[in-house]
Amino acid sequence: MTDKKPLLVWFCGFCYDHTRDTKFRTELVNALDVHLLNVDAPHPGERPRGGFMWHSIPTDHKATLEAIKKALPQLKVSAKHIITQVEKELARLGLRWSDVILAGHSQGADQAARIALQHQPVKCVISLCGEDPAYLIQRDIKFKSTPIIWVAGIGDTILPKEYADCWKVYKAAGVPVAYLETECRVNGHDYPYESIIPEIVKKFEEIKAKAK
Repeated sequence: MTDKKPLLVWFCGFCYDHTRDTKFRTELVNALDVHLLNVDAPHPGERPRGGFMWHSIPTDHKATLEAIKKALPQLKVSAKHIITQVEKELARLGLRWSDVILAGHSQGADQAARIALQHQPVKCVISLCGEDPAYLIQRDIKFKSTPIIWVAGIGDTILPKEYADCWKVYKAAGVPVAYLETECRVNGHDYPYESIIPEIVKKFEEIKAKAK
């Protein structure tokens, strides 16, 4: 038996893992009243920080042909890794993909949106300081039904504008996007302060109401 609470699947950013910034994640999970599954990226992280990554990111954030050739095989491995982990947890909980919320920060947010738009529709995506070179690398949106709560960092100095603004590409393609802006801890890009969580919950409740 299951209590039918949704499953929130969490993806961390570039060169990190699920042991980072647990406070925001814990408060979000409690506020949404959901199960939690942390999925770390399958590729060893680049640069001195180590950790893990979903795909390579050039130091200049330029989506060159060489960068694309390197990223595409990594993206396929990452997608398979995520789908395998999520399906194991869904079987354990007696849930379906329609009960899944994909959430992440930075490159993890990119990965959450990628899975929902290219591989498997879900209940909702929560993107925190999302970046997406995917619309430059692969302009392939197969599924447009998943709502995305897009939380952008005010004054983000890390992401190129075309990456940070990819939510506009999604929205123009017909994907339902709820856009929020918030202060973040460092450079307008690191984890948002917990004060944004009530607004995320409000948007999620609106999504649930529309689905009924």
